[in-house]
Amino acid sequence: MFVWNKRKIKKMQKKENLKDGKVIDSCRGFFTVEHEDGTTSKCNISGRMRKNNIHVIVGDYVGVEYKYDSAIIVQRYLKK
Repeated sequence: MFVWNKRKIKKMQKKENLKDGKVIDSCRGFFTVEHEDGTTSKCNISGRMRKNNIHVIVGDYVGVEYKYDSAIIVQRYLKK
């Protein structure tokens, strides 16, 4: 069983530009994410997720981080 390191959890909680949403469409590495407030955005997957073979499919709940003018998926949440 995988256990999160406390340092990693605190690091993820500090991100101010993190918004949650649901993946509604995917096309060639770009994902359309609908956020809780009703807005949508086009996102890429972060390099860390690609490196660790974490796959995102339509219907997954994800965390999106906004840097400058781009949106990057940095977390995939467990389905509830």
